[in-house]
Amino acid sequence: MTARYLNYKNAAAYLDMPEGTLRTLVFKRKIPHSRIGPRMVRFELADLDAWIAANKVAQAEREAAERRGNLAASEAHEHAIQRLAPGAARKGFKQALSERGVELLRESFVVPDAFAFDEATRCVTIYEIEVDHPVSDRKFARLRALSDALGTVGWSLRLLVAAASSSELTEIDIETGALAVSETRGLVTANHVRFEMPE
Repeated sequence: MTARYLNYKNAAAYLDMPEGTLRTLVFKRKIPHSRIGPRMVRFELADLDAWIAANKVAQAEREAAERRGNLAASEAHEHAIQRLAPGAARKGFKQALSERGVELLRESFVVPDAFAFDEATRCVTIYEIEVDHPVSDRKFARLRALSDALGTVGWSLRLLVAAASSSELTEIDIETGALAVSETRGLVTANHVRFEMPE
């Protein structure tokens, strides 16, 4: 006799997915289940089959929509970088730093949207361009660590940020996270401090 109700272990095996994934789906209420007690969850075979059938088409549609959205966002991002940072490099940042004697530790490694090295002033300019440009605490901490690493070999770091829709870059002081220039437009977020820019 086949069991009509399955526990986590058996339902995960039936769906061919890790039990942890199934638990996450239950927690997010994205899969049909019955809660019998505070810790006892059961899955009905018919519900699981219906859930698989319903998600087959929906998943394909979701993925196609995400691809369309990601492609549009990616194209807008690329266009903004070309417009706001013409001539800046996009790849090879780690190698360029290594060639200048900068040893990167894990906590100081950053992948910038674009970058430029000015040999005359020994300054590295990093360009960060996003939809509404958040510079997370984690990324800002890595940028500060990178600035420290550059300082050990006589280089400085300049951080320029912009929203993809903006027409200007804004310089952020790498030590404080404050705006380094006063005349800017758009909305920039630096280190979770929001600055409203004059139009």
